[in-house]
Amino acid sequence: MRYGVVASLTGLLSWLDIVTPNYIFITGFYFLPIFIAAWYCGAIITALVVVISIVIGIFSAAQNLPGKALYWEVGLAYSSVLIVFVIFGLQMYFLRSMFNHLHAESRTDPLTGLLTRRGFSEAAEFEKARSARYGHDFTIAMIDLDNFKLINDTQGHAAGDALLVSVSRCMTEVLREIDFIARFGGDEFVVLLPDTNLEEAKILLDRMMTSLRPLLQSFDNRAGASIGAVTASADTSFTFAELMAKADDVMYSVKKERKDRVVVEQIS
Repeated sequence: MRYGVVASLTGLLSWLDIVTPNYIFITGFYFLPIFIAAWYCGAIITALVVVISIVIGIFSAAQNLPGKALYWEVGLAYSSVLIVFVIFGLQMYFLRSMFNHLHAESRTDPLTGLLTRRGFSEAAEFEKARSARYGHDFTIAMIDLDNFKLINDTQGHAAGDALLVSVSRCMTEVLREIDFIARFGGDEFVVLLPDTNLEEAKILLDRMMTSLRPLLQSFDNRAGASIGAVTASADTSFTFAELMAKADDVMYSVKKERKDRVVVEQIS
């Protein structure tokens, strides 16, 4: 639809520019399709709209030049059209690029490269809606690193950061491409397993724990991970926030009873 809007606007303005009298200037209206193209359609479409705007703009400028115009007058008229459209197109494109960069940064943890709480929540709400539509179960898991503070205190924050990065890489390698992983706090992570029932979740999370355990103990033999998860049916009445809270409760019960293990519960 956005490409159609850009094409329609550009075509309409070009037609108006050609058929209207020479004393009517609509050059400024070309900024609208250039802006839309830069914001929604990418570099190629933006460049195409800018080129079309320049061609029509130069054509209109030529109609307004007197027959005996000097070369420098012709050059100035044409170059002004060129400069205005090119600079505006570049400004809009780079503004959009900066916006995309800031948007991505707000959803990506700078240390681990995982999703932030905000990015994860947006992805999870979408997956919950998709699950309801297709009738698939899904699982949410909370992971808390045991004795992480001990590593920070005895080995320094650099070692703690290295551990967090290593854990993030390990989880990313073990889990599937469709799964979402986020860092929620200092040493707390959350995982969303789409299209995953109770038994499948146990297999996946046990496999993840098998990979995490030796990694954590390579930093300190007292380190570990407590994982609590809930599997929800597609027609669950709980909100995503409520499911997160239930997974968090399961995780804390694991830490309270016996750390360094996985517990997955079914939520109706």
